[in-house]
Amino acid sequence: MRDLRYSFPDVPRTYWASGFIARSLDKKIVSGYPDGFFRPTQLVTRAEFAAIVAQAFNRPKIRRAVRFADVPRNYWAAQYIQVAYEMGFLDTVSGSSFDPNARMSRADVLVALVKGLNLSASRSTELLLQTYGDLSDVPTELRSILAIATEYNLVVNYPDVRSLRPNQLAIRSEACAFIYQALVATGDAVAIDSPYVIGGESGVPVAGDDDGDDDDGHDDDARDYLPQLRKNIHL
Repeated sequence: MRDLRYSFPDVPRTYWASGFIARSLDKKIVSGYPDGFFRPTQLVTRAEFAAIVAQAFNRPKIRRAVRFADVPRNYWAAQYIQVAYEMGFLDTVSGSSFDPNARMSRADVLVALVKGLNLSASRSTELLLQTYGDLSDVPTELRSILAIATEYNLVVNYPDVRSLRPNQLAIRSEACAFIYQALVATGDAVAIDSPYVIGGESGVPVAGDDDGDDDDGHDDDARDYLPQLRKNIHL
């Protein structure tokens, strides 16, 4: 795996998302800036998110390309935006506008991934969302989708593992972690041992799972559940 100490001075190996960033760099789905920095705490725009998912996923196109009024053909992310739109990860904002410079909340990123991958749930929305201590902050209209993101282990919460913070604007490192987890869910990446992945190495189970023990008394590995979940990913 790439040694980030020699890649980005602002992403030390001790940084909580260093593993997600390193693996994503190796997959060539993210990159740093010309000045040599990654800027992990910089807020993510719709254009930047489109660029990452367009390079991360090879999904069937579900709709035709459109001409966005606010995305010139020579815009740096124009091609990525079209691909992300055609695959279903992102929609127009209003009319024919894409609003490429708009910031995305953590919920926006997770919702886009669930929709783009066409994921479906196998457990109760309310039960799944009990995983979080800030459940009251989850918008009613997004609960079912964020529950699906939870079931597929897409959610990475730092520093408070039980705090979803759906309305907080997403930073580059968070978006990178969410997208990498989506690749894990689809079988296109190897899981990272992170203490901040809900249902993974964090030790925080997804609400609705069993007690984590088999009849033989051994702990279940959350990753054992992924093959079953992948059956619900509609290609």
